[in-house]
Amino acid sequence: MVLYSRSTIATGSGDQEMRPAWCIMSTVLYVRSLLRCRTAILSVLIIAVVFSLTPSPLRAEDPDLAQIAKRLKQWRSSFANLRIAYDSWGTKWLKDQQAIRPSPADRFYHHEWVWADVGAIRSEEWSHKDGRITAREAAGADARTLRHFRAFYAAKNGTFDFPSRLELGRLATSQATSIKIVTPLTFIYAPMTGKWLGERLDRGYGKLEEYENVDGAKCARVNVQDGNLTSLLWLDSEHDFLVRRIRPDPDVPQGGFLFDVTEFQKNGAIWFPKRGVSNRHGDTSDDATHWYVVEVTTNMPLDGNLFDPPAPQVGTRIEDQNRRVYVFGEKRSGKIREGQITEPTAEGVSGPNSPIVAKPPIPIAIWWSGGLLTAAIALVLLATAIVVWRRGA
Repeated sequence: MVLYSRSTIATGSGDQEMRPAWCIMSTVLYVRSLLRCRTAILSVLIIAVVFSLTPSPLRAEDPDLAQIAKRLKQWRSSFANLRIAYDSWGTKWLKDQQAIRPSPADRFYHHEWVWADVGAIRSEEWSHKDGRITAREAAGADARTLRHFRAFYAAKNGTFDFPSRLELGRLATSQATSIKIVTPLTFIYAPMTGKWLGERLDRGYGKLEEYENVDGAKCARVNVQDGNLTSLLWLDSEHDFLVRRIRPDPDVPQGGFLFDVTEFQKNGAIWFPKRGVSNRHGDTSDDATHWYVVEVTTNMPLDGNLFDPPAPQVGTRIEDQNRRVYVFGEKRSGKIREGQITEPTAEGVSGPNSPIVAKPPIPIAIWWSGGLLTAAIALVLLATAIVVWRRGA
């Protein structure tokens, strides 16, 4: 291959040397060098992106699972009681889609949840629509009395102070539990067991896999398993290792749900979730539930009757801890049974008008059965006494 050639061209000004092959080859080499530089630059960018997305390996200075559990237990021990009030709503429920929380005219739910370290919890939920309350529900449990309740309210005289239905039960353990999920504290507090995340991690509840960057925050990714349900938690190291993100097990995506905390707030020296979104796995963004914490209060004075069931009124349908169902204050033979008429008092259900104290009407069949049994026993005793008297005579 000829890389260089010499030629002589006759011109009016004399001979001029030209190197056409060399010019062409130089241009080719220059273009190739540019392409190589671009390839090198692109390679560097790709490597940088890959490394930025690659989870950070566990380093000696990173808190391990025991240290994370300790931090969470310290966070929990900083308050003796806790009250969280928050609103929740669907994606399309707000008239102003840019609003950070509902207006009184929107459709939404208002929740209030109170927890005390004496082993008691209480939650209430109000449904709002078009500027008015449409439903109210309350639930609570108290490990000191081993009782729990659930109350449903009906509108009466424009208010929802009348418990139309009251369900009473006994706790299976000495731990206060509830069927109500506290959305901002998802996985931080387990309502079905009454356990906090720090305590569960301290007992080997999860496995620390690695640290990852989530929305600019360094988070510990922990794999946890509840029975057959496996979830991935991202615990924010900058916010007391509270849950920042939850995702289902990639191998069983249909078994979990999505959860994200988009903002935290500080209460004294500790952090709490402020705002976030959750939805079941597979739901679209249109089906998401948004939540916004209105107020967080810790270590406040509590009313002694706060965790008691509401006092029933005449007409309240009651299902007691023995699964007996009756209407409070119902009439029998034109009379109201003594002790079954009540009005709400400061004593709540712990007073003399408690549905636990006031027994439901006893069916007439039971009265007849008891009378016949008593008569039969009396006859047997009488016959025995006669036999013994005759033998003695």
